[in-house]
Amino acid sequence: PLSQAAALAAGSTLRRLDLHECHCGADGAAALAEALTSGVALVSLDLSDNNIGDKSGLGSSGVSADAAVEALARCLRSSASLRELDLRLNGFDAVHLEELAAAAREGDGKRREPIELRL
Repeated sequence: PLSQAAALAAGSTLRRLDLHECHCGADGAAALAEALTSGVALVSLDLSDNNIGDKSGLGSSGVSADAAVEALARCLRSSASLRELDLRLNGFDAVHLEELAAAAREGDGKRREPIELRL
């Protein structure tokens, strides 16, 4: 996932990315979220079942679940192109789920359409 994040940040024209069950953990999720805040035109991202949350059982090598959720929330608020984000089966706690849902609702005014967030 870190190499996919680098490709996205380099100006990829990719529109949909399915990383379901790729074990990217909090590290990969945070890197992908940061890449998406840099103007990438990705429309759909599936990060389901990737052990991102605290209760998922597998840790990441340096990024906490809290930091990954913060990066994902920034992405949800700022991405003008993202329309679908699947984060199911990641072991998020209630606080993380609420933070992500609030970010999807809020946006920053750039978005014309709501984001379909699957938790």
